[in-house]
Amino acid sequence: MKSFMRNASPNFPSILQQLTSSNVDFVVVGGLAVVFQGSPTTTQDLDIAISANPENTEQLAVALNALHPRIRPEGPRVVLDKYAFGGTFCTIWTDAGRLDIINRLPGIGSYTELKANCDRFEVLSMIIPVASIEHLIAMKSGTGRGHDEEHVRQLKAIQRVRAES
Repeated sequence: MKSFMRNASPNFPSILQQLTSSNVDFVVVGGLAVVFQGSPTTTQDLDIAISANPENTEQLAVALNALHPRIRPEGPRVVLDKYAFGGTFCTIWTDAGRLDIINRLPGIGSYTELKANCDRFEVLSMIIPVASIEHLIAMKSGTGRGHDEEHVRQLKAIQRVRAES
């Protein structure tokens, strides 16, 4: 039997709507951030960095509980609390798709620095904070992953085009 979550297209607007309407302090990073910055790439999950303060992680838990979270694609629904996001990386599957929550930002000083320098994009009447090209390049450089190297190449090309404009 095939899993719905494994084969379903992600519904990023639904997840982003839940996060923004719950006032979660986050920044989009990863593949979707690369797309926001102008890359023609695709992604199957949403990666976010979060402020790890207890009030924010509680808001994140409430937001994700509304999307019926799971810790495995085929697993049972779970109820998240503010302690669910204490590690450096956490993957949650929801009815709207996969969400990776990142608390360690390689190449970036801190979440505060990431947030202060992020770009903001309007999507379906939401203002979405997205990692800057410079921070995306810093995070993806040196990971040794082929898709990250391709993202860095694309992001540098976008930087050059923007600098020439």
